[in-house]
Formats: sequence, structure tokens, C-alpha cells
Amino acid sequence: MMRVTDPLGPEWAKGYSLDYLKALAAPFQRVHKPLVFGAFALVKERDLATALQAEQVVSEGKGAFEGVAILQQRRAASTQQDFAQREFTVPAGAAYIAAMAALSRQAAKRLVASVLARAKLRGVQQVWAEIFEEDADAKAAILSHSFTYVGTKIAAGSEIKGVYVLGAAHLPLAPLGPAEEASILVLKPDWLTPLEHELIKEELDASDEAFAQHYSGYNKRKSWTALALRGYDPNDPQFIIKPSEMSKAWKDSYPHRLKAQPKWTSASKHFKTAVQVTRMLDYELDRVRFMRLREEDGELSRHADITDRDAGVRDGKIVRLHVPIITSDKVRFSSWTSRGERKEICMPERALCYLDQRKPHAVKNLDPTLARIHLVIDCVSDTRMRATIANAGEHD
Repeated sequence: MMRVTDPLGPEWAKGYSLDYLKALAAPFQRVHKPLVFGAFALVKERDLATALQAEQVVSEGKGAFEGVAILQQRRAASTQQDFAQREFTVPAGAAYIAAMAALSRQAAKRLVASVLARAKLRGVQQVWAEIFEEDADAKAAILSHSFTYVGTKIAAGSEIKGVYVLGAAHLPLAPLGPAEEASILVLKPDWLTPLEHELIKEELDASDEAFAQHYSGYNKRKSWTALALRGYDPNDPQFIIKPSEMSKAWKDSYPHRLKAQPKWTSASKHFKTAVQVTRMLDYELDRVRFMRLREEDGELSRHADITDRDAGVRDGKIVRLHVPIITSDKVRFSSWTSRGERKEICMPERALCYLDQRKPHAVKNLDPTLARIHLVIDCVSDTRMRATIANAGEHD
């Protein structure tokens, strides 16, 4: 039998035995580690020590734990948002399963039952749960106890967390439309004519404009570069980032650039066909870029652009469209829905495709000889765009 307490341990352990904390953390390590991509989304020993001290830990099994949950009781009401910026309120006094992991579906069901029993003893009227949507056992356990799905939160690290509630009479959330639900779609397979396609490739061949590295954690092996035809510095086509997404240090150094609006860059004059077809979309344009992914090992690891608060399909939000100019069947795009379902497609050349950048996505180029180049168009959404996405989704 392990010692639960150890007054000689590190200060962060709050007097609990490290062996005990590691045993509690084991289900999170085993179940959640494959689902965690950010630095702070995995429950660790330090988190459990803090939760134990606050009497917030519920567990199944002794010694080798089969399931562990962190159950908080909210002292004050909190307003939260899902990935589509719909708001919902967790009331004061509600119990909140902030994290849970179990080694089997049955253990997960028993764990939820234990959580509900504790909440009942405390006289709690509402129990909320936040779980990984890709954790099938946790989701099945929550639903088996009659929780209602509220919405999905997507973290900057691309973790997909579903929020559920038990005991709420009414949640004033507008339903998500089909355009909000869509993650990745081919909107129009032959959007570019063969002639337009060839002319754009000729423009790429003739251009000596340099593509710039995208400095991000998901740009694996520095294999992803881009060139702005329309961006936030008309004199610098290599400035491919949105000012609001730059580092705090950059913003402090260039505060005047935060008010910049997208304009056609000096590179656009070399790509007359690309500019012409983009304008034919008849949408208000934001950024327009060529994005290149290196041959053989080009990769963007799983990520989500959820920190861009301008992204979305509501009126005035920014939608991202991809037009493959050079690609092959060895270039594979993956995208995850708000409910954790993974979709994979090969975007065909000349097609107009939609990618919901708020949801997790990834891409690999395994073609040994061909660098993938997409024309990527960010434009302002409206009812026409939502209808186009919805109609394509019906045939997906």
C-alpha cells in the first residue's frame, strides 16, 4: 500500500506521495496523451495535487486507478464560448467535471456515477462536464447518464473539448447551421478552367518572387512557405502573417501596423490570372496567398487557428478557400469536426475547396518530386457563402 502523504516531497505536491500522484495521473497519461497537442492540456501530478487539496478528485479503483475525475464546484457564474463564439453560462453552485479519464468504458460509467453521487450529496442541481470529444469512452459514459451536449470548445493546441450538462432546463444556444458544422469540403471541382490553371502555373514558373517561411510550431522541418498577393504590407509580399497574430514583442515595436488593412502587394502584378480569378469570386477579399509545401516530407502538423477571432462563416467573418494549383494524390489533408470525427481528402487541382481553419487540421506532402502549391483565398462570408458550403456538404 503506497503512502498517500509525504511531508518531505516537493512543495508543489502539497504533502501527497509522488507515487500516489503518479498513480492518479496514469489514466490521463494513457487516455489523453494522444489527444493533447498543446503545452498545458494534459492533467499532470501537479494539477492533481492542487485538486486533492481542494477535495476535487473522484476516483475509481485503489492503487492502480481505473478512472479519475476532477470535480469542481463553481463559486460564481461563468460565461463561456464554443468554437463558433456562441455563449453559454455555467451558473454559480454548479458542479463541473473539469477533466476525466478512464481505462475502459465501464470504468468511465462508474466514474460518472460516482461524480453524480458526490454532487447529489452536496445538493448540486446542475452538473457540467468538459471532455475530449475524441475520447469515445468518456463520451459514451456521459451520454449514458443523460447529459445533454452544449457545444464544443477548441483550444489553440487543437484539442477538441465537448461541453455537456445534466439538469439544465434551458440553454439559450442557437443551433449550429450546416456551414458551421462543415470542416473540409470540395465546393466546386472544376472551378478553374484548364486554360486559367495553365496560365497560373506559367506565372509561377516565370516569377522570381521569394516565398517566405511561416514561423510556427506546426511548420514541420520548415517545409511550408508562402507568398502574399494580397496582405498586410503592400510593399512586402513576404509579410504573410496577420498583424494581430504576431508576437507581443512585435506588436509593441510596431503598434501603428496593427491598424493595417489587406491590400494587393507588389507581387500581384506578376500574377494577373491569379488575381483575376480571385476577383471573379465576387466576395470582399482579405488575404490572398500562394502556399507551398515541400516535396517528400512537407508537413503541417495538427493545429487550429482558433485564436483568429475573425475566422468563421457568420456575416463579416473570414472564410478560407483553397485552390490547388500543383498537387498530387500523395498530398493528403486531414480535418476534424467539432465532434472529433477525422476527415481526410485529397484536394484536386483546379477545385475550389473550403477549410474551416478554426477546427483542427493537418496536411502532408509525401510526393517525392512535386512541391504542392495552393492559391489560398481569405474572403468575407455572407449568406451566399454559407449556402455554397451547406450545399456542398449535402453531397459530401
